[in-house]
Amino acid sequence: MTSVLRGIRWPVALLALAAVPLLSLGACDDLRSGQLMRTANALGAQAKWAEALHYYERLWVEMPNHPAVDEARLRAARIYAGPERKFSSAIDIYQHLALNARDQDLRVTALREMARLFKENGGSSERALELMEVHLRRYPEREDSALVRLELVDLYLDAQRLTQAIDAALPILKHHDARIAARANLLVGMAKELARQPAAALSDFETAIALDADKGDTWLGAMAGRARALDAIDRRAEALQTAKDLRDRHPNPEAIERWLAALEKRHEDMNR
Repeated sequence: MTSVLRGIRWPVALLALAAVPLLSLGACDDLRSGQLMRTANALGAQAKWAEALHYYERLWVEMPNHPAVDEARLRAARIYAGPERKFSSAIDIYQHLALNARDQDLRVTALREMARLFKENGGSSERALELMEVHLRRYPEREDSALVRLELVDLYLDAQRLTQAIDAALPILKHHDARIAARANLLVGMAKELARQPAAALSDFETAIALDADKGDTWLGAMAGRARALDAIDRRAEALQTAKDLRDRHPNPEAIERWLAALEKRHEDMNR
């Protein structure tokens, strides 16, 4: 009887096994990639950067075609660019992502972060400029193109390419987002100021002041620019008042106080 039962149990057991869905290779990869990503993220949260990098890199070595690989590469690039201070390694990964990432948002992010890395740590504003220009040529219709354009104008200013800075800002001087328009006008004012055109710069600074209703960083920068421009065109009483208004809202009023004292002294010397 036992042998008969055994003969019955095997087919039943096989049928039961067939009813249990096997994990597909894709599902196995998802589980494995999720495990590697969680481990890497947890190590990164503990500032164990080398260990985190090890797991991010294992993910793209073991599963090069998995969708999570690009995100793992981006996180690894940020570690190399930040706490590890290994800029060339970060640049290599960013370049790979900018060219090969499946997702456009991620390609754009890689371009922008690479440009910022070149500007802040790589010592090459020109290379950063090239990357921002590439971004605008490739993705002119993206919602963040105005922000990228602001970054490009900033880079032109850093490189003392003043005419190009002004030209790059023109399309967003009247942007529907007042914060973007305010920042663009501030940067144009700074470009004209550097070009020794204080009267022209004054108009841009005043436009930026009017647009920044929140009186944030753009407003502070534009107020300082307005005071400098007014002083340069001998409207010193207005320059003094602008500096006083700026001091009342500036996070470092002592610095503005010292500048104000210098303005007042120069004003008194001119009136003697």
